[in-house]
Amino acid sequence: MQPLHLQLPRLALVAGSLALAALPLAGCDVGSIGGGSGDDISTGDDDTGGGPDASVVDPPTPDYRVSMTPPTIDTQLATEARYTITLDSTNFTGTVDLAATGVPDSWTALFSPTTVTVPLDGQATAELVISVPANAEATTASIAVAATASPGTRSATAAMTVTPDLTLEWVAGTGNGPHGFPTNLSVRLGTHLHIRNGDNAAHRVHSDGGPGFPHQDNDMLTGQEYVVTPGDVGGYRFYCHDHGDGTGVTNLTVQ
Repeated sequence: MQPLHLQLPRLALVAGSLALAALPLAGCDVGSIGGGSGDDISTGDDDTGGGPDASVVDPPTPDYRVSMTPPTIDTQLATEARYTITLDSTNFTGTVDLAATGVPDSWTALFSPTTVTVPLDGQATAELVISVPANAEATTASIAVAATASPGTRSATAAMTVTPDLTLEWVAGTGNGPHGFPTNLSVRLGTHLHIRNGDNAAHRVHSDGGPGFPHQDNDMLTGQEYVVTPGDVGGYRFYCHDHGDGTGVTNLTVQ
């Protein structure tokens, strides 16, 4: 057995080691472990790579629209009505074909031009002329314009009303010369004839008679008119009473 004084240094060494273990580590930043100089640890969510750019906007789909003005036209027999057809494009350029529907069989429709070239993001126009003969149907129609191009078919509509009225006018300067009425005139039953004096000279309607078409009693001054509605189908004959049948006779047929 060793003397007691030889064991004291070993006990002191062990006690010193325990004291050092209990002390905090000087200069050690726990938050920097694994961070290398205290930087935040990357999560791997960096969005600076080659993903889609949300700021890029796709161009609009090529398209166009069609409009028709005026929206309504009121007229009478033996006249023409004119509509303006407007084409507006969006990211589209090309040709557009025009066609009209809803036109009564006794009317005619004509486009000028029939095919329109529309500029990119621009505008082009055409004209639709509706002709109504003297013997046409008097009615209200919904006229539709169909425009056809590569983006598809687009349409617009407008109304047109034709009343059963027909105006014939002795124009200024007629005098003793040709009175200018048609030699042969055909109308439908129920048509109202407005025979108007637009001349400085007096005129009077001479009629050979017939249902609803009597001879005019008095001369018409400038701006006056004689209105008759033939009451039956068949033939009628009239001219200017004051200037004689040599200035023009109209043979009227009522259907």
